[in-house]
Amino acid sequence: MAPASQSRAAARILILRGGALGDFILTLPLLQALRARRPQAELTLVARARYAALAQVAGLAQNILDIEAARFRAYYAPAQGWASAEKDFLRSFDAVISLLPDASGAARAALESITRGQVVSLAPLPRAGHASDHYLSALRPLGIKPWPAPARSRLDLPPARQAAGRRRLLALGLRAPVLAIHPGSGSASKNWPLSSFLALAQKIRPCWQPLWVTGEAEREWAHLISDRAPRLAETPLLELAAVLSQCQGYLGNDSGITHLAAALGVPTLALFEPT
Repeated sequence: MAPASQSRAAARILILRGGALGDFILTLPLLQALRARRPQAELTLVARARYAALAQVAGLAQNILDIEAARFRAYYAPAQGWASAEKDFLRSFDAVISLLPDASGAARAALESITRGQVVSLAPLPRAGHASDHYLSALRPLGIKPWPAPARSRLDLPPARQAAGRRRLLALGLRAPVLAIHPGSGSASKNWPLSSFLALAQKIRPCWQPLWVTGEAEREWAHLISDRAPRLAETPLLELAAVLSQCQGYLGNDSGITHLAAALGVPTLALFEPT
């Protein structure tokens, strides 16, 4: 393990993050803090590719890698062993922050035996408190000043992406104010009834222009939404983020897309059903 003075000046930092979209969004304050406190550091983010791309576009990481690639299986099961190339990859970093499952501590021990820098390993889910504050605690072992609480996830897209979002809304025939409505989530038990979303969409006209957002999880019943209603169906995440960033409001269940809308700064109403 590197001495404290070296970890404080870490020039290359590796962040390992699994989980779903909502989990990733809650990690943004950690990336924001690293960018602000160590502006000269080179950050490499290993996460699901479509999520990591959001961070890269927003300037929160220079390099991104897909954690679903076969090479990263050993990070979850270190007993399988590490390829020489992977060991060289890890040794190229001054610090490693792992937010991967590691109840036994075996993954952390393996990382510490390989890397030349400091390893900070945190459980993916906190035992208490807010998840973002839990992830921010990774800064302390690196000698980085803590981020002011409470932490807030923020995703600032560049002007070109925002302009693309505005053009997509115009192509859909929508003008401000637009209310994005995402009636699904990763679990049906979290969802407000679709009939309630449909009734609300009718009531808000003509004050608001509804834009329906559906994904793979809603594929079986998305046809119940009128074909005449403007809708983004299974839209690539970067494109969806650009469109959401230009909406004036958002309504949805407890889902990753809801976390995304809030991080983009869109006034968000999140509905939490008992789960």
